[in-house]
Amino acid sequence: MSGKRKGLSSAVHVRYGRGGSARRTVTLNPTGSQKAQQDASKRQLLASMSQAQQHLIHGAEPPAGDGADFGGQDLSLLPLLSAGDEGDFMSHAGGEYQLCQELLEELVTPAKLDMRTRRDRIQLRNQAWEEQMEDLVNAYLSWRDGHEPSEPKKHLDMHHIEVHAIQFFTTLSLAVTMDACETYPNIVLARRGYLGTAPRNPSIAIGFQVLEAYRQLHRVCPKLSIYGQVKALCHLHKQPFRRTLVEEFSMTFDVYLEILHRVDQRVNRTLRHDAPDWRLRNVCPPCMYTLTGEPELPLSLLCEMDGNSSLKLVDSAIRAGAPRIDERTFRSDIWITPDEVDRFKDEVASSDKAAPVDPDGDSNTEWVDVSAPVVLDNCVERWRSAAPEERKWMFPLFSVVGIFSSYCKHGHPLVACDMIRSGKLRKYPLAIVNRLMETFGKKIGLAYDVGCDLQKTLMNSSLGTRARELELRLLVPAFHGHAHNRLCQHWISMGIFS
Repeated sequence: MSGKRKGLSSAVHVRYGRGGSARRTVTLNPTGSQKAQQDASKRQLLASMSQAQQHLIHGAEPPAGDGADFGGQDLSLLPLLSAGDEGDFMSHAGGEYQLCQELLEELVTPAKLDMRTRRDRIQLRNQAWEEQMEDLVNAYLSWRDGHEPSEPKKHLDMHHIEVHAIQFFTTLSLAVTMDACETYPNIVLARRGYLGTAPRNPSIAIGFQVLEAYRQLHRVCPKLSIYGQVKALCHLHKQPFRRTLVEEFSMTFDVYLEILHRVDQRVNRTLRHDAPDWRLRNVCPPCMYTLTGEPELPLSLLCEMDGNSSLKLVDSAIRAGAPRIDERTFRSDIWITPDEVDRFKDEVASSDKAAPVDPDGDSNTEWVDVSAPVVLDNCVERWRSAAPEERKWMFPLFSVVGIFSSYCKHGHPLVACDMIRSGKLRKYPLAIVNRLMETFGKKIGLAYDVGCDLQKTLMNSSLGTRARELELRLLVPAFHGHAHNRLCQHWISMGIFS
């Protein structure tokens, strides 16, 4: 059956006026576009009417002589106003309908969503501190030199801020006068010996002496946390403890450490100690300072390396919430980047490695004397850290499972790298060996708990040729030596005393 009903009229013709001379076509079932066109025509007609004509249409008596003449047209034949259209006659100029429509659209349209989140609040705070860091360093040095801050000249562009300044035993309300050209209040506070807890509009300022005292106390007693320091300050000032104070003190202390770091950079630049490897070459004077005319030693440097899985970092994909954006990186040359470590991830194929190690680690099998060519292979089978690479996996809970570091024989740190999602893979010691050879050159003695296995790995890697030329000697510390094969121990002693 067709959707269009037959026999029905879609429009009728209406005649009006004197003698029916005027004719008008009225659509019975108008479409949407036809309705919109009719509404527009009606609004245009109503807007063109005078005030008196509008009164007549509403049925009211028009004022005398106000242009209420319709030119002999019958008022009953004019289009009547539907309910709600009376607002079209608010003024003679019209346009109120369009205004009402705009207001209705604003009410119907949902408010603009604020797409900002708190994920980047740390990054925004760091950027705000970075913008004023050099000026803060200058203000800090001025305060250390004992320069009294000069009061700005009074003029109309001056403004005042008031902060709570915290010292060890006193808290005072500090009124600071700022010039119009001074954007950051912390620069003015730093000249007076204080640092605000916020980069732009601080309400609390902590004295440099309080921050320096905590730095030295934490230096000699690492167990002293910021939580304990803040709680002690609350007791001294007889104030209730709030956890937000811990976060504010922590942020301010980070900025204070950055100021001290910038001061050290200026000093090192002046002394020409700013070379990329200057710290590594001078970290231990007994190991690295060579006297003029000093006889050459069998080993120019004796150091050790090993991995530790205590410093783990839980993966952000497993932790609740979204990770916060923080683009800060380490500032010391002690760290080897993951990209530099990954250069050696495919140096030795896993198929060339030893058989899996007993996970219980309780084997009491006696060591047997074997010929020299297989001495290293025997030791490889007995050490968990010398197991095949595919067995050195770690729970997916951790993104960083520990650090792999190297130290001189006096305990000074040389280089270190993060162990990422794995155990003691061979790429970590290879990266450290590469950095040590680049820095110190010939005749390095490097101790490792499975130095015998690393010797084999190193000689088969891309570093093997350079290691032979620089006479690198891999050793096993005495702490681990007792667990190695007797012939392996003999090979170790030959490496030291040859």
